Amino acid sequence: MSNSPLWTPTPVAVTSGSTANTFGAWTALGTTPFSLKKLGIIFSQPSEGANNIALNIGIGSAPSNIMINYLYMNIGWRFHNFPLFFPKGAAIYGQVIGGNVTSASSQVQLIGYGGGWEKDQGFLVGSGGLLSSNTDIWASVASGATAQMTSAVVPHRIKKLYIIGGLNENFTLNIGIGPSTSVTETLFTGLSFPATANYDSIPYELDVDIPPNMNIFFANPGSYAPYVGLNYLC
Repeated sequence: MSNSPLWTPTPVAVTSGSTANTFGAWTALGTTPFSLKKLGIIFSQPSEGANNIALNIGIGSAPSNIMINYLYMNIGWRFHNFPLFFPKGAAIYGQVIGGNVTSASSQVQLIGYGGGWEKDQGFLVGSGGLLSSNTDIWASVASGATAQMTSAVVPHRIKKLYIIGGLNENFTLNIGIGPSTSVTETLFTGLSFPATANYDSIPYELDVDIPPNMNIFFANPGSYAPYVGLNYLC
């Protein structure tokens, strides 16, 4: 049994921007009473139409230190744990973007696990720079195509991949990396996503050891064009 203290602040409503595909205001989620070695996030978005949602987490009301960038969500309820260090007294703020909705209100609750040291510092990044249009924050991978999910090579070593995908048909993805605009090494083949209602997302958390200065690619060998999202932990 762990003796690490647990911090569970009250859930907070965080609202997306007043126009589609824009972030809303940074909203206070809580101030850490002790240093954290891991941050849990409980996310709830009950709106049936709000199926393209992403969350940012930063320190301070106008964060220069964004710890989580474009964490992809969907309708329903989500829970994630991330091994991220936050110092004692850190004011944690969140903001939400809605790809196809305006002023969507989501409930966000943090769970902080105490005992963190600064050597544990990491940060989580999303592929939010890849918008398939001005209406979606996920990338669509065409049938038989390979999509570069990072807009530029990642200059840091990557320790985890968080992948979500949604479609009302079964589909699979192959995950690869490369130092330029094509795959030079395939990491995972046939990652399976079952059909889901309302294009709800199926999450994968994959342990990896990707060296610095690599791009990440999703290849779609199937006959459908799913929507997918990528987050990676450095």
